[in-house]
Formats: sequence, C-alpha cells, structure tokens
Amino acid sequence: MINSKSYVDTIYFSARSDQSRLQVHTICDAESLDSRDRYISPDYVNRIAWQIEHEKIRLHPEDLMSVKLWVDKLRANNVILFLKDKATDPPLGSDLDKKAFILCMQTPFQLDAFRRLGNGFIGIDATHNVTQYPDFLLFTIIARDRWGRGTLLPISGFGSAR
Repeated sequence: MINSKSYVDTIYFSARSDQSRLQVHTICDAESLDSRDRYISPDYVNRIAWQIEHEKIRLHPEDLMSVKLWVDKLRANNVILFLKDKATDPPLGSDLDKKAFILCMQTPFQLDAFRRLGNGFIGIDATHNVTQYPDFLLFTIIARDRWGRGTLLPISGFGSAR
C-alpha cells in the first residue's frame, strides 16, 4: 500500500508530467481490488495538484492581503513593483480611478533585457479574461530579440481592472 506522503507526492508529480495517465494507472494497478486507490482518476489527480499549487500561490485567503504579501515577497527579490489597489488612493495628478487596481512589475532579468533591447522594437500586448475577475486586463511590454527573428521577450508586465 502507498503511504500518504508518497501518495500525494506521486499525485502531484503525475499531474505535472506528460505521463499523468501512466502514473495514475501505475497507482491503480498496484492496489488491491478493495482499495479506494484502485479507482483514482486523472481528474482527481488534477484536482489535488491544483489544491497543492493553490496553497503555494495564494498566501492569504483574502485577495488584497495575498497580493500585498506577494508584493513584499517580490520586492525582497529586487523586483520593481507599483501597486495601486482598490483600498489605496491614486497618486496625485495621475487621474486614476479610485477603484482601479493596478499592479506593475519588472524583474531584474526583465530590466536587464529592457536596457539591452529597449532601443529597438518595443510593443505592448493586452489580454483580457486571464483571471477569475471580470474586466481584468493583462498588459505585457515586449521587445524583439537582437536577431530580429520575431521572438518577443517580455520586459515588463502589469495588470489593470476597474
């Protein structure tokens, strides 16, 4: 029988690999006919993997607190950040809506890429519906690589919602 810790580790591993179905079948086939582990499904594995990953990503049950904890964590790693949440007044003269949420970030790698590639092509991409929140837009500022082959390197990212 598989013990709990290795069982969860195996489930997490299998949900993150290309061979998840093979791993699930290995677990199922290794168990006796009367074991509930014999009837595990890939959907169940994915649900557990999502819960494990969610625990690592969501640092607090309240979104505002989770974002602020992530901001602190990222700033400790030299990530350049600007946060304007719905509870904070906008900077004077910015004409931002008081209810706007804006998070801008640039990692040290992105800053270096911007300094090296920013004198060439710079573009911006806006994508919507990337989160569970309606009207949230994800913007990415991009620069073409030095070979000009159309490969784009994200040099900054920010999100905005009203």
